[in-house]
Amino acid sequence: LLGGDVVSVKLDNSASGASVVAIDNKIEQAMDLVKNHLMY
Repeated sequence: LLGGDVVSVKLDNSASGASVVAIDNKIEQAMDLVKNHLMY
């Protein structure tokens, strides 16, 4: 997330803001898994 994205998430209601962050984290984890499989 960029700084502006963090600010907009905090301005959003906390429930949807938290879910957006959780989804973003899951996408990052999935991409890391893909990278690891491609590397090795």
